[in-house]
Amino acid sequence: MSAACKYLASSQEIDDACHETKTLGYFSTESDLVEKIRQETGTGKHRNPITYIVEACDDIVYSVVDLEDGVKKGVIGWEEMVNLVRKEMDADASILDDCEKLSKDLIDRSKKYDIELTGKNQDEAFVQAFRVFYIGKLADSVIRAFQSNYQDMISGQYHGELYKDCDASGLIKACKAIGKKYVYQSTETLKLEIMGYRVIHDLMALFWRGASEKGKDTKNFENKIYKLMSSNYREIFKRTIEDKAQRYPADYCRLQLVTDYICGMTDTYACSLHKDLTHG
Repeated sequence: MSAACKYLASSQEIDDACHETKTLGYFSTESDLVEKIRQETGTGKHRNPITYIVEACDDIVYSVVDLEDGVKKGVIGWEEMVNLVRKEMDADASILDDCEKLSKDLIDRSKKYDIELTGKNQDEAFVQAFRVFYIGKLADSVIRAFQSNYQDMISGQYHGELYKDCDASGLIKACKAIGKKYVYQSTETLKLEIMGYRVIHDLMALFWRGASEKGKDTKNFENKIYKLMSSNYREIFKRTIEDKAQRYPADYCRLQLVTDYICGMTDTYACSLHKDLTHG
């Protein structure tokens, strides 16, 4: 649980001055639990060193998987992707060259087994191989950065990001930049984002009606909405509201109930539920 605390600020402590406090890490209602975890692990108000590795894994994987997704969807071609990343880099491109060469060598070896790849199939094969070699080489780079900064992490003096401080940072930054410019802005991706926006906002508006009326003069319709929410979330909400030592306003707890319930949904379930409730 300590390693999972990627950001250290509660909903009342967000501070842009520091990387690990610039984003909400936990709700204020979870402060007692977080404090207990910090005491048990000895991290205090600093990150667990493992957290830096977890964060770096996310940075490495998503920087290349987004590009792979773009190639598979036909948004960008394999050769075009590599050339754009190379142009974007402001540092040594040797790791990119190695990944490209290893990928091509792997695909060439497949010809010995009479596997002939052309067109889109070849592009997908290249980018899948590239992703494997990319992750392997960048993981090694991040490990070296972790070792170099370990003592500062232990003493709470390290406030950086391993992907920015490793010797492959130029490649990761370039991949992220190309992903944002070409993949995130593609028509297909934008349509998904708009659909997600609509689904989330509709569900929050609907379930807020159920949560906001609970404990008041509840009407039948609002009570039905409330009962649609998962029983485990409702039970936590009920205990919190009935706690005589409760330090937070009832509406804060109601908002947290709705947020927890919707955040706990998978994309597929959220879309399916939205379709069922709106007859979409």
